[in-house]
Amino acid sequence: MRFAYGETAVILRAPLVAGPYGNEGRDWNAATRTDSPGWGFAPRTPDESTTSDSPSVIVGLTGYGPPDADVLPTDRMEVRGEVYEVEGEVGEWRSPLTGWRPGLEVALRRVYIAEG
Repeated sequence: MRFAYGETAVILRAPLVAGPYGNEGRDWNAATRTDSPGWGFAPRTPDESTTSDSPSVIVGLTGYGPPDADVLPTDRMEVRGEVYEVEGEVGEWRSPLTGWRPGLEVALRRVYIAEG
């Protein structure tokens, strides 16, 4: 399913490179950028319960995308000019009765990049 008024997100995929101490990490400066049309986004609130006098804090977005979108748990996504990490596995909606695959669900968490 594609949303009639869906948004285009940019999927960022970084290669693995050797780190200074022999471990591997992602080189986000060398990431590929792929446009992915047909997404819908909704705000996410924290999973932990809050008291009635403490406000909810939005921690990211939930993305609803087309079933053929190429998104991995190690990717980042650019949405409305902001960069988010894919948090956890990518969920695929699929009917057990018909096999219909309406789309994907992706939890996104904002990436804060320190300057200086």
